[in-house]
Amino acid sequence: MNSVEIQKEFDDAIFYKTSCDCMDSGDDLSLFMEYDKEFHQIILHMCYRCLCSDGWTGWKRYTRRLEKIWQMFWRGYIETEGCFIFQGEKQIDDIIEALKHGKKKLKKVQDNDQEK
Repeated sequence: MNSVEIQKEFDDAIFYKTSCDCMDSGDDLSLFMEYDKEFHQIILHMCYRCLCSDGWTGWKRYTRRLEKIWQMFWRGYIETEGCFIFQGEKQIDDIIEALKHGKKKLKKVQDNDQEK
């Protein structure tokens, strides 16, 4: 798992991080896998900084930001999209291997929890 690094590891959770091909540190993709003991589920969180005004300049950038603030205020959520540029097939394979690694680790925690 060269292109995907383990950031932190706990008994019931593991954090991974990988970089976008653009190499902007703000575009890193973070994967967080955890075992939820209350619901007996393995959960995957994916965190990615996505600029909602990306590609817009000047006044249009600020109006887009205000639209998102307004949506958050009235709806409680915003809809936005972004892209993560893979560095190649190896990075995709490394992410798959990281997910398999996390699944195997947390499956053991899940099995131990259900035996109790």
